[in-house]
Amino acid sequence: MKKILLFILIIIVLSGCSFTNDTPKKITEELFKNYQTLAKDVNDQLDMITENQISLTDQQKTKYKKIIEKQYKNLTYEIKDERIDGEEAIVTVEIEVYNYYKALEEASKKLDNFTNNGQLDNNKYNDYRIKRLEDIKERIKYTIDVYLNKEEDKWLVDNFTEIEREKIHGIYGY
Repeated sequence: MKKILLFILIIIVLSGCSFTNDTPKKITEELFKNYQTLAKDVNDQLDMITENQISLTDQQKTKYKKIIEKQYKNLTYEIKDERIDGEEAIVTVEIEVYNYYKALEEASKKLDNFTNNGQLDNNKYNDYRIKRLEDIKERIKYTIDVYLNKEEDKWLVDNFTEIEREKIHGIYGY
C-alpha cells in the first residue's frame, strides 16, 4: 500500500512539474528566440513589413529585409523581471539592438542633398538611408514590458505596441 501511495505521489509531483514549464518568462524567452532564429511567423511578418515599404524599389526592399534580418539575428535580451497576477503577467526584458534610429536621423539631416528644384530623388535618398543602416555598428539598449494573458491554461503574448516594435527594430526615437 505504501508503494502505491508513493507511486501516486511521484506521478502527481511529476505532473505538477510539467505545468510549470509554461511560464510567462519561458514564453517570452521563446518569443525572442523566434526573432533570433527568424522563425516562420517572424519571417512572414518581416515579408509583410518589407512589402509595405512602397517607396522602395525591389532591390532596395531586398537590402532592407536583410538589414532587419541582421537586426533580429543579433538581438540580445535579458529577462529582468516577471510579475504574475492571476491570469495576467508582465515580463520586463532588456534588449540590445543596432541603433538604426541614429542612422535614420543622420540620413534625414542630409535630405537636402537629394533634392533638385524642390523635388526629392526618392531612389537616391533611399539608397543612402539603406547604406547608412547597413554600416551601423552602434548598439542601443531598450526596456520592453511583454504582457501575457492566460487562456485555457496557456500563457499567450499580447500584441506588441508600435513603440515596442520600434524598439525591436532599433528605430525608437529616444
